Amino acid sequence: MTFASGEGAVNSLIERLLANLETRSNPRILDLGCGGGGLTVAAARARPDATLVGLDISAVNIAEAQRACDRAGFSARIATVCTDYLTWQNGTFDAIVSDSVLYVVVGSDEALAKRLAADLCPGGVLVASFPIESGGNTFRVLLRRLWRLLPKTADRLPLVIAGYLYPDFTKNALADRVGYLRVLPMRLYGPHITTVFGKHGLEVIEATKLKNPSIAKLTHRLVVWRKRT
Repeated sequence: MTFASGEGAVNSLIERLLANLETRSNPRILDLGCGGGGLTVAAARARPDATLVGLDISAVNIAEAQRACDRAGFSARIATVCTDYLTWQNGTFDAIVSDSVLYVVVGSDEALAKRLAADLCPGGVLVASFPIESGGNTFRVLLRRLWRLLPKTADRLPLVIAGYLYPDFTKNALADRVGYLRVLPMRLYGPHITTVFGKHGLEVIEATKLKNPSIAKLTHRLVVWRKRT
């Protein structure tokens, strides 16, 4: 369940997460859509007093995340869970961090906002990278819809092109990003999401544009919400 925004975005997410947890001791953190566990492990390393849960709907991702936690020696502080987020309940958190995942959580905007608000303690924060409503993203989504009509073998062409455009990326990293061409967003960040989340006590305290690492990637913002006390 991860469609990562790139290393720069992960670093920005960790930076904002830590800044908003400075006054909290022994924080409990949820990495929603943890993928291979890179962000989860980085957060655990940065906050030795934290306990964390890495959640993902993909069993493959969770197996990789668990291996990453084991290698880092953080298994005692990090629990990994393979489940659908909207049906899962596990107490409240001081912070939820999510790298380019909220836009593909299947369910209504209301259900997602209600779940996130329920999972945050008063004053807790949600730190997420989120693709935005924009003309550029509307065009990219249209291209994705058209691309989905083609057979999967068609993905070989953009993979070859990407190899020339981004020579610093490994083949596996490029293949992962080419997969984005078939992912359609359930929602985009804009006035509607701000209103729906606000109804459930989640107030935007920061929204910063993120550098786009790929011409095919949806443009994102790093958004921080705080739950009203």
